[in-house]
Amino acid sequence: MKSSVWCLTFCLVIAAHLVFAGPSFGRMSTMLFGVDAKENARSSFAMYDTNCTQTYGSNCTGCAADTSCLWCEGDKTCYDFGDISAVSACSSGLCQAGACDCDETIWPETNGWFSEVVMMLFYGIVLAVGAKWIADGSEELLEIVDPGIIGALLLPILGALPDSMMIIVSALGDPATAQEQIAVGMGTLAGSTVMLLTIPWVGALFLARCDFDKKTGIAKDRTLTRPFCDLTGTGVTVDKDTTLNAKIALVVSLSFLIVQFPSFFYWKEETDPSTIAVIKWFALAGFIICFIALAGYVGWQIYNPKLQEKKTKLARQEALLKRALEKFIFLHDAMESQREDDNNEDDPLLAPPKPEINVSSVGLQWRAFAAGGASVNQDGPSQPVDHKVIQVEEEKSESEDEEEEGEGEDGSPKSLSDKLKILANALLWMGLGVGIVFLFSDPMVDVINRFGNTIHVGSFYVSFVITPFCSNASELISSLIFAARKRRKNTSMTYSALYGAAVMNSTMCLGIFYLLIYVRSLAWTFNAECLGILITIWGVCGFGAFRTKFPTWTGFIVILFYPLSLGVVAFLEQVLHWT
Repeated sequence: MKSSVWCLTFCLVIAAHLVFAGPSFGRMSTMLFGVDAKENARSSFAMYDTNCTQTYGSNCTGCAADTSCLWCEGDKTCYDFGDISAVSACSSGLCQAGACDCDETIWPETNGWFSEVVMMLFYGIVLAVGAKWIADGSEELLEIVDPGIIGALLLPILGALPDSMMIIVSALGDPATAQEQIAVGMGTLAGSTVMLLTIPWVGALFLARCDFDKKTGIAKDRTLTRPFCDLTGTGVTVDKDTTLNAKIALVVSLSFLIVQFPSFFYWKEETDPSTIAVIKWFALAGFIICFIALAGYVGWQIYNPKLQEKKTKLARQEALLKRALEKFIFLHDAMESQREDDNNEDDPLLAPPKPEINVSSVGLQWRAFAAGGASVNQDGPSQPVDHKVIQVEEEKSESEDEEEEGEGEDGSPKSLSDKLKILANALLWMGLGVGIVFLFSDPMVDVINRFGNTIHVGSFYVSFVITPFCSNASELISSLIFAARKRRKNTSMTYSALYGAAVMNSTMCLGIFYLLIYVRSLAWTFNAECLGILITIWGVCGFGAFRTKFPTWTGFIVILFYPLSLGVVAFLEQVLHWT
């Protein structure tokens, strides 16, 4: 099973975490890079003129909140960040970013860019495994769930859950550091939206591209005879439902303006208490509007469940194919075992020659069995298998109006016990995935903040680049694999899913972010970030809302939105000094 590989990966990462766990890991990285780390620390923090020991003394709250200082819980002393002697002097571990109880934490303490990069790698893999388990559970649930209320409500929420967890934990903890750490949540929201609308969008275009029919202009399924340099004669075409999903993403993206627009009237006063008191009510209104939009989107999917029907149909086809493959492997192993037993009982020189096992023939037998054809036993099929019939069935399965057959009328399991078994397995994987994402999101947010402080880059930029690939890794990979089949309906479903992810980010994820702003009374300092998100949504979704044909050259335009959105944020903040 696919999840077994991810389970093994998770166990290996946890084992590595236990090996490196504890404050000693941060000190070890410093010793590994001894002289260079010392020189880099001194040169990097030369700009700080704060003498942490004199300024804060034994005051942990002020020391740990100052990014140029490190707190030692063991001797209750505040050290300068560039003071390498503190590493050996503090046996209990050094803390930063508001943590005064680092000697009690289960997470490894970091001290330097090397240990922070390693920890981000570890936590990123764990979060990717958790997101993968949630996706696997959702796919299994589709085998028994009809595309109705549960399919329209539960599945989109599960898809957006990893990003939502990262946003939630970014605003928890000490109020003194919540304003700084919530930038990780905004980076996750922005990075996830921009990444899903650019990288997998372009990857799907390049993998699914086919020759355009000269008369109709529609991409011919599984036909690619022209070279890659033919940027106008090859590409993809999608159905009209896909353009509708893009239009919905455009409309709901206006929710980013609910707080963005009134914040312009408090220019350069975002952190003033009176401004925060006013903006928080707009944030509350934004939360309500976002979840009303989410309810409307769910209602629309219930009324028009075409995308959910496609996902359900695909999940059941893959489950049916997997079960047929498992039966084929079981039969092959049984035949091999019987053959070895016969050879051991008889003298090899006197025994009659045994017929060779035709694996291809066995596979065709089981394909016919899965399609409701001939029955199969260890001695072979009970009736001849017509290879022409199998070929016709294979071609039929590739048509646009294919009707899957199998254990049930629609390929779903028949018996109640089978459905309960699938439900229990799906809930198990989803529960494990949710637990892992929730547990490891907090240390991931913390290490991103520390890494940003170490390299003097805002935590928004670090999370923008890193966290989307952790929380959306399975969706990214599956979309590319699905598009590689080079069929119009697969490409349409891939793009619809990407536009749907943008809708969920603009409703559920943004609504949660607004709620955190209101509950924690945080300042709204994300004007530049929201503008970067809107540029990508309006550019990519606006492009896909009014056309169904995408030549190969359009991929080079869309991919530019990824660096453009990040560049716009950097320009507005660093040059124009937007907060």
